[in-house]
Amino acid sequence: MLDAYFRETPLSGIGVVLALLLATTLAAVALRTGTVSPLRVWLYAAALGSYAAVTMMPGALDQGWHWASPWRLHVDPPLWDAFLVGIDSRSLNVWIGLPLGAAAVLLSLELRRWWPSLVVLAAPWLAEWWQAIMPTARDGLSGEDVGDNLYGIAVGAVVGLLLHLVLGLVERRGGTHDV
Repeated sequence: MLDAYFRETPLSGIGVVLALLLATTLAAVALRTGTVSPLRVWLYAAALGSYAAVTMMPGALDQGWHWASPWRLHVDPPLWDAFLVGIDSRSLNVWIGLPLGAAAVLLSLELRRWWPSLVVLAAPWLAEWWQAIMPTARDGLSGEDVGDNLYGIAVGAVVGLLLHLVLGLVERRGGTHDV
């Protein structure tokens, strides 16, 4: 499934590599300034950048520009068993939200500010709007994709909260703030 996706949208793979390079640069800056955990910065930037690359990069460039009205919204219920059924296009939407939610909660709790979580909650809506106006074969906004992404973000937020508690214990035992 993932192999087929990256063959269809080769720019997404390039976008993921660029997102990881940007995340590494931001983590290095965080390490140098010492204001926030570089690991949490890297996780957030890598998750958000990879999400943007996978969901917002255009498909094959030979399709040309195709306009689809963003107002043709259709809504389907979220795929609740996506973590169990394997990888298909719907479960991929859930799985891609998981690192977003975890990284957003980790960084929000570290900064004691909620803007990272708000950005992540807005990301699925922005990605769907972008897909509706980009040169792809999609028609309109997909409420199904938004719902699946938000479900993955919610599960990821719980995972991020648990990771925050574990990292807090490690930091206290190790006497470091670098985790």
